[in-house]
Amino acid sequence: MLGLGLGIGVARFGVMEDIIAPILLVAEVGTVGDDTITLLYNEDLDELSIPSVLDYSVVGTILTVNSVGVDGRYIIIEMTGNITEIDAITIFYTAAADPVRDLSGNEAANLVAQEVTNNTQNYLMDHDGAYILDHDGDKIPI
Repeated sequence: MLGLGLGIGVARFGVMEDIIAPILLVAEVGTVGDDTITLLYNEDLDELSIPSVLDYSVVGTILTVNSVGVDGRYIIIEMTGNITEIDAITIFYTAAADPVRDLSGNEAANLVAQEVTNNTQNYLMDHDGAYILDHDGDKIPI
């Protein structure tokens, strides 16, 4: 019996079973840090199923994926450096041994050329590549 006709789950012995895969809601960089891409899903993910860095590829930057983590509804992808505000980023994900999945074991779909919203901000730097700081010690945005 389908739950309310919405495909939410299957009723077994009065308990709804989750049979719907997690859905990606937002892909963005610059919210957590300029070196971090976050993928927000519609439900909590299995934090014991951590995809490999090799499962992801990022286009639009020379940087590569350094690490992948799972935290609640988020996949957190740390890059090997900062993405800049002029980078147009797309991400690809191909499930392998430890796929992205929800707490019921439903696997998320692969990502093909998923656009990543770029919220990074560039800061003033001197000729040696060091950030120029204001009187409070904060980086000065361009």
